[in-house]
Amino acid sequence: MVQPPDASPGPHDAPERRPQGAARLLAPTFEGEIKGGPASDQAEPSTPGKIPLRLLLVEDNAGDARLLREYLAQADSVRFEIETVVRLSEAMDATRERDFDIVLLDLSLPDGSGLDTYITLAREAPHLPIVLLTGLDDDALALRAVQAGAQDYLVKGQVNENSLARSLLYAVERHRVQSQLKTLSVQDALTGLYNRRGFLALAEQHLKTAARESRAVALFYADLDGMKQINDRFGHHEGDWALIKAAEVLRATFRETDVLARLGGDEFTVLAWMRSGEDIERVTQRLNEHVQAVNEHARHAFTLAISVGATLVQPGDVFSVGELLARADIALYEAKRNKPRTILPSS
Repeated sequence: MVQPPDASPGPHDAPERRPQGAARLLAPTFEGEIKGGPASDQAEPSTPGKIPLRLLLVEDNAGDARLLREYLAQADSVRFEIETVVRLSEAMDATRERDFDIVLLDLSLPDGSGLDTYITLAREAPHLPIVLLTGLDDDALALRAVQAGAQDYLVKGQVNENSLARSLLYAVERHRVQSQLKTLSVQDALTGLYNRRGFLALAEQHLKTAARESRAVALFYADLDGMKQINDRFGHHEGDWALIKAAEVLRATFRETDVLARLGGDEFTVLAWMRSGEDIERVTQRLNEHVQAVNEHARHAFTLAISVGATLVQPGDVFSVGELLARADIALYEAKRNKPRTILPSS
């Protein structure tokens, strides 16, 4: 099941500008630029009791990078495993190809400057917390950075070994909590599928992608037959079991790239890549086979039954998510009307 994307960073801001002649260094002792592209630093030796954090340091000044590594090596509770790159493009490649826990990003690089540097990297790696590093003590820029999603804004010359390590550690934890809250806000607690809010947000993006790539999609609308009778006769805990099993059937039927959701109550929906009405029929048949398998193996007090309606969106068709849900709901009504009673006590 695909995951909802993080909110995009805010609008582009003006590039960061340094006063002419302003020093870039954290400490003037170290000078010179890093040569030869990305540098992969040796991980610190494993230290018992220290939290390991994989850090991507994006800094093109050799002196600054060296001092930052020295600061982080002195951290009491964290063992930083640091990889250094000198360009924004290299940072984007690194986040695609390797795993990191956090990024420390200089806002003045050979191929990027100002808040646009952060926005570009955040769009490429929305799953990573990013702490910004700059030579400018600019409260307005710092506020815009945080509003755009940066975890912190550090000024060169105003950080030390303690404040730097603490900022990075706190940033990782804040990002983890924010990600959990974001997931909870779009996830159905009982089934683990998207909830209505999550589905509507992701389905809009799915439809835009389908239109851009001239691909057909289908929206399926499903509900459990006899849900009220299950709750009334067997209890709500059995109703919850039926909902959980219905979600498992949907996961088994559809692909990882399809968008699955519980809209509420006993109603489910899926937005899936399809080529034709024949594809819809094959998927519906596969779903029925999975339902049958549940009933054969569950030996439950009742049989599980799911009704499904679907609508196909061909390339060139223009419908909102709401319109598609309404069309699929009509198809579901027709399917239920023509379907024999299927919720029966198991013998």
